[in-house]
Order: sequence, then C-alpha cells, then structure tokens
Amino acid sequence: MRSVFRKRIFKEQTDKKSHMRLQIGCIISCAVVGVIVLTVCLHIRNIHKAQSQAAALAYTECANTSLPAETETMPASSTTEPPTETTTQKPTTTAAKKTTTAKKTSSATKKKKAASTPKAPTTKVSGNFSGKGYISVSVVYQNPELPTGCEITSLTMVLRHFGYPADKCDLADNYLPKGDKSKGNPYKVFLGNPRNAKDYGCYAPPIVEAGKKYIADHGGKHEVKNISGASLYDLYRQIDNKTPVIVWATDQMQIPRNSRTWQSGGQTITWKAPLHCLVLIGYDAAAGKVTFADPLHGVVSYAASTFEARYKAIGQQAVVILKKASAPTTKPHEENTTSAPTTEPATKPTTVPTTEPTTKPMTEPTAKPVAEPIAEFHAVASMRSLESLYR
Repeated sequence: MRSVFRKRIFKEQTDKKSHMRLQIGCIISCAVVGVIVLTVCLHIRNIHKAQSQAAALAYTECANTSLPAETETMPASSTTEPPTETTTQKPTTTAAKKTTTAKKTSSATKKKKAASTPKAPTTKVSGNFSGKGYISVSVVYQNPELPTGCEITSLTMVLRHFGYPADKCDLADNYLPKGDKSKGNPYKVFLGNPRNAKDYGCYAPPIVEAGKKYIADHGGKHEVKNISGASLYDLYRQIDNKTPVIVWATDQMQIPRNSRTWQSGGQTITWKAPLHCLVLIGYDAAAGKVTFADPLHGVVSYAASTFEARYKAIGQQAVVILKKASAPTTKPHEENTTSAPTTEPATKPTTVPTTEPTTKPMTEPTAKPVAEPIAEFHAVASMRSLESLYR
C-alpha cells in the first residue's frame, strides 16, 4: 500500500511539474512572439518615416531648383542682415560674456540661414507653387458598367464639372474610338471595349477626340486640349486656374510593369500595367500631397513625388478642357489700314489737328493711320533740307 501511495504521490508531483513547465513555456513563447511583433512594427514604422522624410526632402529640393531667378534672390533687407551684435563686441574674459556672444553668434547664423532659404510667399507668384489649390469635382465611378473605362469616365467627370450632361456609357459607346486590342495603337484608339474587363485602354489622343466630338454635338463653348508632356508645376498651374486635369498614372500609384509588347503600323507598343486614368483636382506643396477624383476609389490623395514618378513612367499623358477664346470684336489691322492713304501731298501743313471731325462715322477705328505721321515727318524733313540749301 505504501509503495502504491508513494507512486501516486510521485505521479502527481511529476504531472504538476510538467504542467508548470508547459505554462512557463507558453508564457516564454508568447513573450518572444510579442517581442518579435513589436520589433517588426517598429521597423515598419521607421521605414515609413524614412520614406516620407526622403520624399519630402526630394520634393523640397525639386521645388527649390525649379524656382525662377527672381524668386531665388531675396531683397537686400532680408538677405544681408549684418551680425552687428557679434562683430562690434570685444572679447572678454568672463564666462558670462562668452556665453552671450556664443548665443548671439548662433542666433545670427540661424538668421542668415533663414534669410538664404526663400520662404513660401502668402500670395501666388508665377512659377512658384509653394501654396495649395483644390477644385470640387463630383466623382463618377466606372464600375460596374465600364470595368476598363477609367479614361472615358474621367472625361465624363470633367465634362460634368463644366455643365455638360455627359453620360459615361454614351461617351464609351458613341464617341470613343475603339480598335483591336491585339494590334491596335493606344495613341489612336481604345484597345478593345471599356465594357470588357479583359481589354486594355488608351492614352490621351482618343480621349481628346471623344471630348471634341461630344462638345461639338452639344454646341459647347469649350475645347479639349492635349497637354501631354506638361510638368508637375504646369499641372499645378491648371489647378490654380480652376481647371481639373485628366492624367494617366497607375492604380493606387503602384510601380508599373511591362505587360505586353507588339507592333502597330511599324511602331513598337509596350503596354504598362496596372495603367489607370484619374482626375487631378488639388495639390498641397507644403504637405507634399496631390488629390484626385478617382473613378475606382473616389477622392484620394497620394505623395506628390510618387505621383510624379508614375506620371513620368506612363509618358506624362494629360488632357484639359478649356473655355474657347472669344472672337475679336474689332476688324483686323489689315482692314483698318488698307483704306488709309499711302502718301501725303508736300503742301500738307506740318501740324496735325488734335480733334477728329464731329461727322466721323462711328464704325471708323479711333486709331490714326500709321502712314499719316510718316508723311508729316517726310514733309518736315524736306522743308528743313530746303532751308539749309538757302542758307
């Protein structure tokens, strides 16, 4: 009995020890996993922080290098601030005076650095896009009718912004030029059909053609313009003018990849994926961000440096809709000057009347012909030459 009792006690003690070991092992494992997860999170946070700092630094350098000459040179009152407090004081042996001079020197150097770097002006300066701009544009989503119709949907958004009753399906079916996706040219036609999820897309020229046809059919007073090749600051200028810009980049600003290459009319076409078209509606240079009306994701913002890289990778494709310039109300200069006399008689008086006759027709231009003062000059010159001969 004693041996059985001892075995039972030994077994219970062994089970308790194994259970405690198991608990300790679980606690240690959880702690190790927690430390690993915390380390990974901190590492990811540091990576994101470094990327954002690098992007902001690159954007600041790009903005500073693209400033015009007149904005880089600051006025003399701000750049040439003499450190009179440090140069006029004589060095002393006391520690207090040394510390004060050191503080003044550091403050003077800080002032010099602040004066050498141009601050963002409160008013907009031509070519200096250190401010921000935003245009309110209603988002039109391409799905579910047009799974690959981001280009024509972006055009629909901009047309609606300018007051046209545009419909994305009407534009896709009746105005967008379409062609074979296997051998077509995206600079001329849409490759396939935007209603098909497996078809491709197009670049700026087919969208320009579709917009022109639509505006012509609806008697609009706007023109569609292809501004492909425009820089990031040119796009900002359009936002400042309250003109949303249709741009080509990638879906969610992913890194583009070469999807397929083919020949079309002797030209090599390389399709980049995931190609996406959206509408630029805002920018904030201080924050380094740009805002879009995205036909897939709604109103979204991305880093300006990332968008610029994707925009350039796709070939800087961009389209705007502008108001047509009004026709000139006055007649051309040639029509005004054809009826003017080419020569004047030698006996014409040298003085010109300061007032016009009251019976002058209202349709006659108010500017005097150019030939009249020229003839007067010749008359005066001839009279002076005759006087010199008589002398």
